[in-house]
Amino acid sequence: MTIDEYLELVERIREGLCREIDEGWVEVQLHPNGGQWCSDEALLRMKDYALAHGMYIHLHLLETQYQAEYARRTWGKSFIRHYQDIGFLGPWVSFAHAVWLDEEDLQLIAASGAHLVTNPSSNLRLRSGAFNMRRACELGLACGIGLDGCAFDDDQDYLREIRVAWLNNRHNGVDGGVPYLDVLKMATSRGATEAARPLSQGVLKEGCNADFVCVSLNSLTRPYADPGLDPLALLVQRGTRAGVRMTFVNGEQSWGADEAFRQKEKTAEERICASIRTLRAADPGKRNNEPLLSRVHDFYAASLHK
Repeated sequence: MTIDEYLELVERIREGLCREIDEGWVEVQLHPNGGQWCSDEALLRMKDYALAHGMYIHLHLLETQYQAEYARRTWGKSFIRHYQDIGFLGPWVSFAHAVWLDEEDLQLIAASGAHLVTNPSSNLRLRSGAFNMRRACELGLACGIGLDGCAFDDDQDYLREIRVAWLNNRHNGVDGGVPYLDVLKMATSRGATEAARPLSQGVLKEGCNADFVCVSLNSLTRPYADPGLDPLALLVQRGTRAGVRMTFVNGEQSWGADEAFRQKEKTAEERICASIRTLRAADPGKRNNEPLLSRVHDFYAASLHK
């Protein structure tokens, strides 16, 4: 679609969700789908629209080495340097994945106030690389942790995703670690800054939304954990969604481990699956993608090594 058609679609979505947006339940963000598929003109139009409407832009960028190579061949410089030069880089934009950032890119992002979101399970599954979390933390970058729709075990377990992000941070050796509290902040208070008008502040204090998750301490300590260990360290090392007992949003319980909530969850799963089956039956498509995938593989493998 053209950029005008895209912005018209965004307008319709915002109008349809106006009540939820006003009440602080939903935020709509602009989402150019990868730097190599979006013109500079479109990006700058999105920037103007975002600033005029108090919105953010979220862009999957430098997820793969192929994207980094595209920028070098197209402009003779990195995506981040190019975005800085055209005036697109700033606190209104967040970059997902951001695996193939170099030191200059990280410095430019730090100076601009732009945000980063790491998607560790997705990067592992796609063999894309690992996010330079330690350097991002050293520079004080605003970073969050995202699932990218495909967590490690297809179970959308955000607690496990925190652990994957913590352990798979690119650096090796005895000095390669990142403090567990930094990773927890990425999952809470720092991640909350990825919204133009935070749906949650990511902290519990007076004046903030009462958004929190209750996790069973027994699930973190069994079969044994030394009493002197910090429960937050145990949460990062051992936490999974199986240990979650209740979830509260703005002070109201939105999920619980009791039978009533489990039945709601089961009903929702059944409705989702039924809808997908109906859509799939109407347009089954081709199930064997091997010929296409083979050509895609050959294209990128040959291009990268030219």
